[in-house]
Amino acid sequence: MNTSKSFCLGILVMTLCSSFIEGKVSSQTTSIIQQTTQQDPEDNDIYLYVENPPKFPGGSTALANFINRNLKYPQKALENFTQGKVSVSFVVKKDGSISDIKVIKKVKDGLSEEAVRIIKAMPKWKPAVHHGLIVNAKYVLPIDFKLNLS
Repeated sequence: MNTSKSFCLGILVMTLCSSFIEGKVSSQTTSIIQQTTQQDPEDNDIYLYVENPPKFPGGSTALANFINRNLKYPQKALENFTQGKVSVSFVVKKDGSISDIKVIKKVKDGLSEEAVRIIKAMPKWKPAVHHGLIVNAKYVLPIDFKLNLS
């Protein structure tokens, strides 16, 4: 066994023992346990930070092209000259499908709804990999809505 891994595992075991002796397990310890022992492919944990994040098929250029091809500027936003950046979070699941879509930075006049529509229309992504395992991962995508006013 690698010395650094056994040292870290020893610290983890000591932390767990002291936590159980005190009759509680902190959320940080629970998180360490989940990350250290996650081997079950049925696991539904959602990771915020991963070694290899999820990727749109074809990469970031293909993602930008997909958004540009599919974006339909809402009529109300056109009439009001509304522009802005909508940030949307979602989970890329182990099978590459997208779930849990949430707007975290809204823009009025239908732009937020259009960003969600585009996310829902996306094909399956290449899922995230963390410590050699395919995992569910949260992803935040900003979509910039700009009008060509010239």
